[in-house]
Amino acid sequence: MTQPHTSPPSSSPPPAHSLSSPLDPAIPISAIPTTQLSLDRLSTLCRPVFEEERSRNPVIAWAGIFGSVQRGTQRPDSDVDFLVGYAADAEFCADVCGSYTQLQRRLPEILGREVDLVVFKQDSDNFGYVHLEALLTAETIWGDPSWVHSSREAAERLLREGYETSKKALQVASRLYERLPSSRVSIDPVLFFDSSQSHTTGRIRISKGQSPAIFDPRRCTVRHNHCKNPQASFLWCAAALDAVFFSQRRGNPCSFRRRGRE
Repeated sequence: MTQPHTSPPSSSPPPAHSLSSPLDPAIPISAIPTTQLSLDRLSTLCRPVFEEERSRNPVIAWAGIFGSVQRGTQRPDSDVDFLVGYAADAEFCADVCGSYTQLQRRLPEILGREVDLVVFKQDSDNFGYVHLEALLTAETIWGDPSWVHSSREAAERLLREGYETSKKALQVASRLYERLPSSRVSIDPVLFFDSSQSHTTGRIRISKGQSPAIFDPRRCTVRHNHCKNPQASFLWCAAALDAVFFSQRRGNPCSFRRRGRE
């Protein structure tokens, strides 16, 4: 009778990925590269943290992951980007800040690496650029996936409105460029903390000579410091915003500079 052929035991170690399961208690989580932390594994690891937080703070409702981990482009040493949603009636100081502090402490302990947290309240449209990216791309790891739909719709609407406004302004700006006085024009996207709204908003700062102005894309307004040409400043700010949206979609840094004719 013919015996089945069996290969001798291999002396080589098994593949690294077979040893690096984040659910294996024999391996420290910090020793596992981020490239081997799938969304499912992250959900399993983080679920107890969010459940515990909700038992203390019922207004926390949803969590997702965005950034390089969501895209599958993370490096072995990448951190993990979380988007955390709270109920519309959550108090920023009493609820969101306290919860944020707890999550910022517990999640790095569980995952063995740095994390970035972005928070938002349901039915709010106080979004900066990072909020827009996170809401439109995040994958649910905890909570009801449908809970975030209304906020995603608001983010998409804000993005489209801002883009259409800046696109129209850019068309006018191209016609007015030749009329601008000779000077250096520098345009940069910047972040400002709005204490009245308790959130960070994305705005555009323009420096034309010694006359800077601030463009707020949410309100389509400009604040000037001795600016002699408000219309031109607004148009250049809107043109910069257009470039910012395009560069963000391409994954490039959100910056835009242009030098005027001497």
